[in-house]
Amino acid sequence: MGCQLARRSPLFAAAADPRAVGPLTAILGPDAEFLSEKVVFRDAHEDGASPWHQDYPYWRGRHKVSLWIAPDDVTPENGCLRLIPGSHHAEVAHARVRSAHGFGTRVEGLDGEGAISAPLEAGGAIFFHDLTLHASHPNRTGGDRWAVITTYRDARATGPEQMEWPAARVVAGSRR
Repeated sequence: MGCQLARRSPLFAAAADPRAVGPLTAILGPDAEFLSEKVVFRDAHEDGASPWHQDYPYWRGRHKVSLWIAPDDVTPENGCLRLIPGSHHAEVAHARVRSAHGFGTRVEGLDGEGAISAPLEAGGAIFFHDLTLHASHPNRTGGDRWAVITTYRDARATGPEQMEWPAARVVAGSRR
């Protein structure tokens, strides 16, 4: 998994693509900034399912919106996202865990009732709030799977930040 590549690579200029910025301004308002990205690789030899979690416990501070982009077709068989509709209204308790997959917290005892799977064709994407409960199916295909996750926030919102990551760039409007 790689983070903060946008500071060093023009590859992530796609974070300001109008196909992302249009929906972002509808969600966040007219001023949106690109905060970070990460590339997630699910190896063919390891199922790599992510546990139920919200992203907010990692971020804290101002709320964020992530854009989960599928460079390859994703299905329940190769590890597409699972999301619980309506879960973005409140933070839930997370347990601290040790994980080889980069997850330091997870929601214990959640059975995923009411969850929807989100298969996508290559190039498809899903926006979700940092309080949305989500996980992924395990990758049981024996093939590799990739995802690119870009994260944004309202450029004019104020509030404490747990992580002092400056935004990589403003993608719409301006910053306060």
